[in-house]
Amino acid sequence: MTSTHATPRKRHFGGDMSGEPVVGGCGCGGDEADPDSFEAFGTTVTGGGSYEKGAASFGRVYSVIGAIIGIIIAIIMIFAGVSKLRDPHTSTATATVTSVTSCHTSAQNGATSYDCIVDATYPIGGVKYAVKGLEVTRSAPVQKGSTFTIHYDPSTPSDAVYELSPRGLGWGLIGFGILIGGITTGIAVAAHKSTGFAAGYGTVEGVSMIARAF
Repeated sequence: MTSTHATPRKRHFGGDMSGEPVVGGCGCGGDEADPDSFEAFGTTVTGGGSYEKGAASFGRVYSVIGAIIGIIIAIIMIFAGVSKLRDPHTSTATATVTSVTSCHTSAQNGATSYDCIVDATYPIGGVKYAVKGLEVTRSAPVQKGSTFTIHYDPSTPSDAVYELSPRGLGWGLIGFGILIGGITTGIAVAAHKSTGFAAGYGTVEGVSMIARAF
């Protein structure tokens, strides 16, 4: 009896029948894979890396523009804040309305405010001072006898204004200016250090620009 020996069949994993390995997820006979391609559900998709590079470039440019604008706004707000810190109206007094020249209402976010031009008096150190044509904004109608807080210059008590605390407003402007400048600069720095962050930021801003256009 003549014995026969079966020749084992060669199995191929990741290659074609020639035995060459598959590169890039397809039987390409040893060709180099596209570095910007990837395989999804049996289909090779190209351009992934190119999109990320483009989005990152856009994100970096846009972040620099935003940082420049943010720094300009920050400088303006800081200067405005410093000027408010130098405002001489640092003392407060309670004023009483003596007459109402005009008054009109305005609505914003469902709330009604009353903007009135009034004459008022306020006592300081036993002396009564008068102010005329003062614009007062209140949440309730302003009538004769109504009271409100004014700020005056201690060196010139007759110089009075109706507004928020000048120093409080000044520090608020300075703080908000520093915050805006810091955030926009931080985004620009992060976009230049991280390609992934830059691509994500560029994608978000690009989509936002398209949405605003339509």
